[in-house]
Amino acid sequence: MDKAQIQSFFDSVRHIREKYDAVESVTAEKFNVFSILRVDNAELQHSRFLTELLNPNGLHQQGIKFLELFCKQLGIEGFDYLKAKINIEKSTDDGRIDIWIDDEKSVIVIENKIYAGDQDQQLLRYHTVIDKRFPKAYLFYLNLWGTQPSEQSKQGLKEGKDFTIISYKTDISKWLESCLKEVTLVPIVRETIRQYLNLVKNLTGQSLNRQFIMEMIDILKKDGNFRFVNQISEAYIHLKIKTQISFWAYLEKLLILKDYKVEKEISRKTIEEDVKSFYFDNRNKSTFYGLSFTLCDNFKDKYLLKFKIGINSEGVIYYGLNPYHNSSKKKCDKDYVHNKSSELKKLRNDLNKKGENRNSIFNWDEDSLLASRVAIEVDFDFLNFTGEDIRKIIEMDFNYADKLDNLHPFDKLADEIDDVAKKIKKLLTCNPLNL
Repeated sequence: MDKAQIQSFFDSVRHIREKYDAVESVTAEKFNVFSILRVDNAELQHSRFLTELLNPNGLHQQGIKFLELFCKQLGIEGFDYLKAKINIEKSTDDGRIDIWIDDEKSVIVIENKIYAGDQDQQLLRYHTVIDKRFPKAYLFYLNLWGTQPSEQSKQGLKEGKDFTIISYKTDISKWLESCLKEVTLVPIVRETIRQYLNLVKNLTGQSLNRQFIMEMIDILKKDGNFRFVNQISEAYIHLKIKTQISFWAYLEKLLILKDYKVEKEISRKTIEEDVKSFYFDNRNKSTFYGLSFTLCDNFKDKYLLKFKIGINSEGVIYYGLNPYHNSSKKKCDKDYVHNKSSELKKLRNDLNKKGENRNSIFNWDEDSLLASRVAIEVDFDFLNFTGEDIRKIIEMDFNYADKLDNLHPFDKLADEIDDVAKKIKKLLTCNPLNL
């Protein structure tokens, strides 16, 4: 592989990218109010916006247009749009449903997943609720790329018969594009939908425009450039690995500087091996690894509470609280938290309870943590290697053992974790450790 050839290839790519960057600077395409307000990973806020568009009485003042287009996109027939009633986070005997639309005779239910994990028997419970009440029921499992729900959630339900998988990448994007055509003369609504569509495309890796892709294809065809793409791809994977390892090391040092006694949480021999497995073994992306520290060593004289920071299967950093039995030092499983411990159940409810500002400390829970949330003060996607803060990490010196200066964006994340940890300690009735 000739070094001059590779350099020429990258020079060509850089030239094309700079050309499209110049276009973006004129069109201001990167300016996005949803991203600025950190709505990217906020599942509830996505549900709120979708619900507002689908509501015939919404502030968009477009009546049934958007709901009708949505039903057309998903193949829903016979729905009475004029009788539509829509709810967000509708309470039922079997949990809160993200988006609920009914016309008294039929119902559309959407379980919306951005980065949160599935809850126990979630789809089965929702299917049971709507199947009893409506002769015609549509249950949709919405996520970024159209991935399958967990067996734990569907419990034997059949895709295509009991529920349908839809994605932001395809179904929501196409629906939003059809909505745009209906509001060309309504500038505020049009531009708001356009910005949200751009956010969806960015979240699902579709932000590169078609012209850019076609020019890239031409470069790959030229002078046999495609022959060394595999080698570049392999080097790219190793850059991802090195970058994520650097991230964990920097974050650990910053938390230590804040006087937390940090431990590495590993599934293999080292966190380096966990990071490599994250990129090379698709079956093990759900395995937890990261960092932790103890917040309370004797909650209710029964439990040790650990604050954990990890990475989910989509490459996004999240954190949360994990209870352990003091006697056995074993982690309390989800069934124990929900059904067998009144103290932990109350703590979980307190952590997820909305206050006067409508914000809870945490906003979702999953199998391994009592309560958790996606980090909001950083723009990381370690799987797709996107986000402004990823670039900053790459450009930093990887010699993290000796340098702790210029740690932005790590300092933002460390401050966020510290702030949340302090809020949790205020809720605890035990005497927390001197950290």
